[in-house]
Amino acid sequence: MGADGRKLKMGMVGGGAGAFIGHVHRRAAELDGEIELVAGAFSSQPEKAQKSAQELGLDPERSYLDWSQMMISEGTRPVDDRLDLVAIVTPNHLHFPVAKAAIEAGFHVMCEKPMVRTIEEAETLCSLLEERQVFFGLCHTYTGYPMIRQARALVQNGRLGRINRVVVNYTHGNMVGVAANEMRRRWRADPEKSGISNAMGDIGTHCHNLISFITNLSQSEICADLHAAQPGELDNEGTVLVNFEGGAKGLIHVSQLCVGDVNNLWIKVHGDEGSIEWKQTEPETLWFRQAGKPASMINRGFGDLSEEASRASRLPPGHPEGFIEAFATLYADFAKAIRSDDRSMCLVPDQKDGMRGIRFVHDCVAASQSPTKWHAIAIEQAVTLPKENGKQT
Repeated sequence: MGADGRKLKMGMVGGGAGAFIGHVHRRAAELDGEIELVAGAFSSQPEKAQKSAQELGLDPERSYLDWSQMMISEGTRPVDDRLDLVAIVTPNHLHFPVAKAAIEAGFHVMCEKPMVRTIEEAETLCSLLEERQVFFGLCHTYTGYPMIRQARALVQNGRLGRINRVVVNYTHGNMVGVAANEMRRRWRADPEKSGISNAMGDIGTHCHNLISFITNLSQSEICADLHAAQPGELDNEGTVLVNFEGGAKGLIHVSQLCVGDVNNLWIKVHGDEGSIEWKQTEPETLWFRQAGKPASMINRGFGDLSEEASRASRLPPGHPEGFIEAFATLYADFAKAIRSDDRSMCLVPDQKDGMRGIRFVHDCVAASQSPTKWHAIAIEQAVTLPKENGKQT
């Protein structure tokens, strides 16, 4: 609850009955008691939209069959009753028009990744956000995990020395066997709705964002090889070699074709003085290794953790926190930024991260389609970190 005793009011677009990610967003936003869902346009299907609003107990007057109508109606409400933020949990092709309308109505935006489908859409949103001075949050969930924030702090404080190698893996088997037929019926396999990439645009952007969030390394050149399980489809897996400014090397591997893997995301960062390793399936633990010393297992809730990692932890050690809590941390950080009108200390990825992400996807597709497979990065992709970034420059 904020200092004024009022919860921030949130509207949601998408995420109706049966939608996994909409349910996650709602639970996460409400977890810390800072935000309440008061309005929504939950589906393009009127019956589904109304049913969703009823199940959530919303005022019928704030249940909308069309998201554009929600922006107009909510924008005319009194200041103390209008929306503070809009959560966008739709298929990718709607991210841009919905976000644009919300920003123009003066609402802060929390959006599922990727931010948009094209570089042109990203540039338009970035310009509009700068003009309207509202906040934009991008839901790269894994940046909300305490041990990912601890990993970031270790790099910032120079505990790894100069970074020389980063390896990230994200694999699952949702495009194999019976599950594949269901996936192909969904929007992710449709380039009009998903964009120019499936696997790299979906799980690959998480890998890209984690590297940027933890290390602040800037990519200078990539070599990409993307693969589709069936000819003519969007990519289902891909491998990307990365050259970073300063000489560090990277490897990103993603696949939707790995039978038996279930959200198998892990990252390893190696420096000349130490290394770290984190797995999404064991999120409470971060391994820290130094040459000639026993490996150290850093646990959430124990030891001298960074302020950012401690702030993202809610329960005592031994009471596991996971996916919902990581999502909730993003919403809690975003709520604090809105209340203070200060985005500077908020670790939630923003529109600049969204721009980097969509450029990364387009660069991967361009590299994969080229005869040499190599592609130079057009713009700086670093995330600005505090000056006390140790030896990592």
